[in-house]
Amino acid sequence: MLYEEVLEKGHCTAISTDGMSEAEWLEHRRKGIGGSDSGALLGMNKYATPLSVYIAKKGLLDDGLNANNQAIKWGKMAENAIREGLSKDLDLKIEASPVMFTSKENSFMLADLDGLCWTEEQVNIEGKSVFGLGGLEIKTATSRNQEFGADEIPDSYYCQVQHYMAVTGLSWFILAVLIDKADGRIYVVPRNEDFIKNTLIPAEKAFWNDYILTDTMPAPTGNENEAKILDGIYKECAAEIDLPEEVSLLCDEYNLASQEEKAAGEKKKMVQEKIKIAILKASPTADVEKQKIIATAGGAKISWSKQVRKIADTDRLKKSGLFDEYCKESESLVMRITAEKRAESAADIL
Repeated sequence: MLYEEVLEKGHCTAISTDGMSEAEWLEHRRKGIGGSDSGALLGMNKYATPLSVYIAKKGLLDDGLNANNQAIKWGKMAENAIREGLSKDLDLKIEASPVMFTSKENSFMLADLDGLCWTEEQVNIEGKSVFGLGGLEIKTATSRNQEFGADEIPDSYYCQVQHYMAVTGLSWFILAVLIDKADGRIYVVPRNEDFIKNTLIPAEKAFWNDYILTDTMPAPTGNENEAKILDGIYKECAAEIDLPEEVSLLCDEYNLASQEEKAAGEKKKMVQEKIKIAILKASPTADVEKQKIIATAGGAKISWSKQVRKIADTDRLKKSGLFDEYCKESESLVMRITAEKRAESAADIL
């Protein structure tokens, strides 16, 4: 088995994941930092943050949230077929890796690979030469993700495979991406020793030592998905709570940010109106009701057009008795903050 070849390199140990339940696998994942966590810790993942990783490691999030995620489920089911297809297309020996690796040097670093590759002779893949033992990571994506180029991958995926190479000692990785279920792309990612030693490992070590081991929650970043996760760990509590006095300063800061946001919105509208006036001055006969107007100013391109949006007439639906039958309810956690104004700027607060 190829995973035994990885162990012989002496960089890591491993436990078998063959037959391991999802709950057991998640429990082992909480004991360290995995490849999919690394991008978040480096600020290179737009969907995850240090806070969301902390919440997952501490078991504050419901493990069943992804249990019915069909994309994840079908992706796992397709891995064997993808490995077999890649093996034939790339002329490589490719195997599943039924273990979870742990770094000997940094025991908090874990690696759970989608596969391992082997070639006795140099093979050219997408203009890059590979030889010997390498790793495989399989991803699915949509065409909305604009971070995939001819030789460019999302930063979070780059961090992930570099993390795997840091744990296993491998020198190259293949990233296989299926976009929109039809566009298959192959990327060869070589080991970046400088990035691993001077960026990746220090960031992961600091997170593990400063936050996980001390039970200290990282500061929130304002990421939209982070906010959803925080709502997801909401627990029942007393109806009325007294918070420390310093929290009032956060309330002041929140209200100030709300005022600045409102002012920025008003300024944005004002500037937009000025641009419209400039367009009308340049072309007095322009009629945006009849045609789309395209204007340029230096390196900026401006489009101004009429858009039609259809919405349901709720009054008529209610009168007909159909509104209650077809309406959908949604729930959300809403926080409203009112506080006595004590600050005029962020500098007064912080």
